[in-house]
Amino acid sequence: MEIKINKPAIFLNRVKLEEKSFIKLYFKTDEKIAHRIRQNDWIMYSVELRSWYIAAKKFQLKKTIEYLMHGYTVKISSELKISDLQLRRMLLEQSYKKDRYFKSCPMEFLEYMQLHNYSRSTFDTYHNMVLRFINTFKGHNIKRINEFGVKEIDNYHKIWMQKNAPSASLINQSVNAIKLYFRVISRQELNKTLRRNRKILKQFNPEGKTTIRTEYLKRLDFDFRYFTHTFTTKNNNEYRFCYEYGYLKIDEEKTLIVNWQPYMVS
Repeated sequence: MEIKINKPAIFLNRVKLEEKSFIKLYFKTDEKIAHRIRQNDWIMYSVELRSWYIAAKKFQLKKTIEYLMHGYTVKISSELKISDLQLRRMLLEQSYKKDRYFKSCPMEFLEYMQLHNYSRSTFDTYHNMVLRFINTFKGHNIKRINEFGVKEIDNYHKIWMQKNAPSASLINQSVNAIKLYFRVISRQELNKTLRRNRKILKQFNPEGKTTIRTEYLKRLDFDFRYFTHTFTTKNNNEYRFCYEYGYLKIDEEKTLIVNWQPYMVS
């Protein structure tokens, strides 16, 4: 991955002023930065702190980071807890060159780590490992990368070791991050497929029971491989359900679509 030329850094950390919490902006003396800051009406200057500062409020912090990030590298102290995932991702990816091949780390993966209380250190490390992985394959979009298997992942690490000789611990971190990524993404893709299948079945079955030509389902990309549960009749006919809508392939040309009924409880 290509990295941008280092930009001037602005550090943000929490401070106390007159018994109230504020966020202080610290940077090496630079008239361009000072001029940029003076162009807004929410960043204030304190003679006591001898520094610029903002109110310690979520919307002020987000607004300030987005404002400064266009020309500077914004660095956050460990005391500042940022829960906004869009903002966290922006901060983690701000130094990378955003050419037409660049792919941001998928939000589903970050949401999973936040929901499961991964530490800030692990969150950042796993993000960076996955970001490196998905951007190594410039010729592939994220959908194609999400279809990779063990072979592609192993080859990725082999090439990395041959070129850069990373430490064993770094490789282990990458393996663990990528394994978790694919586990999360596969669940997301499965849920999307099941919801699409349900939508298609519902579309063709307004009356609760109907028979249609199987080719109509195929045209809409109905995926017969995935379903939530099954119901087997006394005649050993197996209905496959996508939530409350099910189907039975009568033959190669016809499919029966039904709604779930209370008697279908296993």
